[in-house]
Amino acid sequence: MPTQAVPAVTRLLGHDDAFTADETERGRASPPDPAPTAPVVVEPLRAALADDCSDVAFTAAQMLYRLGPEAAPTLPDAIGMLEDGGWFKQAGLRIIAAMGPRGAQAVPRIVDLYVNNPHGKGFGHTEAEVLAAIGPAARDAIPVLEKYPSQQTMYRPYADYALYRIRGRTEDLDHLLDGMHAASVPPGHKRNIVEMLNAMGATAAPAVDRVRRMLEQDEFADYRERLEQFLRRVERGEGFTPVLF
Repeated sequence: MPTQAVPAVTRLLGHDDAFTADETERGRASPPDPAPTAPVVVEPLRAALADDCSDVAFTAAQMLYRLGPEAAPTLPDAIGMLEDGGWFKQAGLRIIAAMGPRGAQAVPRIVDLYVNNPHGKGFGHTEAEVLAAIGPAARDAIPVLEKYPSQQTMYRPYADYALYRIRGRTEDLDHLLDGMHAASVPPGHKRNIVEMLNAMGATAAPAVDRVRRMLEQDEFADYRERLEQFLRRVERGEGFTPVLF
């Protein structure tokens, strides 16, 4: 642990909130509702991101992800993590995704990673998922998402997901669901399409009729449980929750 983090962590261990003190000692993730304690824990976790021990840094990143928008002060650190590659990059993307619209400052760098993926332009589905989590504030990414990848790849649905989240056009949602019929999209990625629907909840309500028709077809029997879960989320009016694969 960096020496600059020690005083802050020490204060947490003596926090009046017993839950906060206990979770700090155990090094576990934040409580389900982080709002009351988030401002207290952000700075020591931010310091821990620079720890020489990768396990400590990874744990800090996971906890910041759990804090969601409350982790916004660490956005510069998360953007910096994108330069490191490997799990540091993935952890940085997770932190940014959890921030939602507050992560908009990272959009140019995420677009750059998306276009310059070593496997092909637009083949970085995690980047598309983060842009989806940022939502309308990621509108500068629209031209790239429209262009890459091509309709003939398994990664196209992730771009359609991001486009729908950013601009809310029903045609983008239709294109996302087209991936469930596409031969170029393998079963694992089709499961991810279903999870994207679940992540969007009621915000993807225009897909309800089409999903109901899918439930009547044997072709989609393997996805029935999660498709039905999507319909329940819509009925309950549940909103968007970030998802990364």
